[in-house]
Amino acid sequence: MPTTAPSVGTDLMREVVTAVLTWFYDTEQPRGALLACNGPSAITGGVEWLPRLRLGFLGDPLWPSLAMSTLYFNNAPDPRLPAGADEEFLRLLEELGHTPRAVRRFNPRPNHNAHGVGVELDRQMHPSLAEAVQNWDNYVCAEHKGQNPAACRDSGTCEWGAQAKLTIYPSWPAGVDSYGLG
Repeated sequence: MPTTAPSVGTDLMREVVTAVLTWFYDTEQPRGALLACNGPSAITGGVEWLPRLRLGFLGDPLWPSLAMSTLYFNNAPDPRLPAGADEEFLRLLEELGHTPRAVRRFNPRPNHNAHGVGVELDRQMHPSLAEAVQNWDNYVCAEHKGQNPAACRDSGTCEWGAQAKLTIYPSWPAGVDSYGLG
């Protein structure tokens, strides 16, 4: 677990946010791609970036959201975002042409001291991205019946795992650790 305060450089923040926006709106997913609604996440300097994709009733795409949060747990010396990071994040979205539809700041909950800010963005996600999320929600692996789709994603032995590998993820900038791919 991190033991130093998180830091967010303005240039790296711009690169991460641009990568996510490009992925949300401009990256066409291949037919048959599968993607969990919690999407891929990334870590930079103790700050976690959380792209989220939700579908409405009958699979209608809703507006994607992006949150930045600290990664700190109970032993953290300072679980807050760096001073001004949330305002910089919101300013950057505006500068890149996205007025958040909703902004939510969050504070710690038991055993998790993360602080952060999440925004619901102003445009619906690319239709193929919405389709990939709907595919994940509706897919049942014949080989791994009843299991969470993530259980067989990397197995390489089932159709689901092969389809999951079709998914295109954000092109994260150098210095970013990604995880939770789908």
